Amino acid sequence: MEQARDHVATFPVTRGWKALWLVLVLSLPLSIRFYFPGLGLEVDVPAEPLVAIAVIWGSIRTLHSGLKKTVDRIGPFTVIDTLVLALMAGHLIGALFSTDHVVSVKAMAVQWAFILTFYWFPRTGMVNARQCLERYAWALAPIMFYAALNSGWNGLDRAASNHAAFPFFVDHTAYGAALCFVIPVFLFHAFAKRPVPAPPGWTVLHVTLVIVAICALVFAYSRGAWLAFMIASISVSMAWMNSPRNRWLLAGSAAILLGVILLVTKPASPRIHGQHGMGLGRTWSSLLDSDEPSNADRIMRWRAAWSMFLDEPITGQGPGTYQDHLPTFVDATTSGPMHSDIHAHTRLKPIWGNPNGLHVRDHPQRTLSGGGTAHSEYLLAVSEGGGVLGAPWLVLAGILLTMPLSRTLGQRMRAIPFHSVAVFGTVSYLIHAGVNNFLTDPKLAAPFWWCAAWIALQKMRAIRVDRQGSIA
Repeated sequence: MEQARDHVATFPVTRGWKALWLVLVLSLPLSIRFYFPGLGLEVDVPAEPLVAIAVIWGSIRTLHSGLKKTVDRIGPFTVIDTLVLALMAGHLIGALFSTDHVVSVKAMAVQWAFILTFYWFPRTGMVNARQCLERYAWALAPIMFYAALNSGWNGLDRAASNHAAFPFFVDHTAYGAALCFVIPVFLFHAFAKRPVPAPPGWTVLHVTLVIVAICALVFAYSRGAWLAFMIASISVSMAWMNSPRNRWLLAGSAAILLGVILLVTKPASPRIHGQHGMGLGRTWSSLLDSDEPSNADRIMRWRAAWSMFLDEPITGQGPGTYQDHLPTFVDATTSGPMHSDIHAHTRLKPIWGNPNGLHVRDHPQRTLSGGGTAHSEYLLAVSEGGGVLGAPWLVLAGILLTMPLSRTLGQRMRAIPFHSVAVFGTVSYLIHAGVNNFLTDPKLAAPFWWCAAWIALQKMRAIRVDRQGSIA
């Protein structure tokens, strides 16, 4: 029954289209970021070239089949669909009024390609969002074991996490965010009821993967991913409860417990401004330490992002221009302990490859093509796109984050258990997005938009059912 509900309507799928998507999904976690000096940008290979092929191919197929049929497959539109369109329009308007049109048009093209490929294609039934997420999880599994060996070899401390999943993930926080998408997938397959008996060892295999993935999340040393995982777990548990009283009781108890833990957590003493020897306890205790280098750097970047928004509150500085404006607005806000690092990328020399040719990073923490990010999906949106980009993104995030409070979500989860996987992934990312931003990375943009597309599909089906019932 659940498998039959995965598509809105039949869509002519060729073998070539299916093969393209199989390779694209499986290559996403395994892609490596290459730097193109002549273009001044980095590209995930082969994922991003495959995304470009999918955009061209899918657009041609859509136009060939007719826009009316595509709209019929989408309809009726949901609030999520409308906000995603508004988000795309915000990128366009921001690019038109940008201080650097070339950079902003490139940034807009990347975001449109990701949204079109990972949201609208699943939303129109051209691909299966659930199948994509499951295959993504399987493709990430070998990286979990690879990262575990790397982390263990380097000491299992905070410094080891930077290199654990490199070169597949150049940042330990991105790796932690990806794990939050795949853990519920493995958990679902370990315990969900199947229409046919599971193969021998199926449950044991997936329970093992859940344990390995949770351990990987712990030793990813991503505080944002830790908090996101905990809050998403509580949110999904709330949604499964039938009684509104029990839901609010769980939410209140969890909020009080988390608040007490954060309040009694003291900064690591003595202060450690390096990462070697910094274990789980010290990493957690640094969560609210404003003097901890990575926290102080984030605060500096958040203040700069807010200053950019105040400077251009309607259209922002332009998509993709945050790193270019950062030095100017940092000087206007605070010096910050890592202020000099935002200029360091201009002095780096590659080790892999020659300086004039294609190469990859020689170190996961060295950024060859940019001066850094806002470390917040929300502040990045308002700084680069002002209100036209920030408003739809904030409303969309608010709607998706408050889903667990809905009375009907629990019923939907019990009817379609995989729905809880999509809700978990969406909530965990949006919580993590408060302290990091990854939607410019296809490894994270893909699972997020797949989950959003799945949720929009379920909302659309509920609207159809209600309309049919009212007609009857």
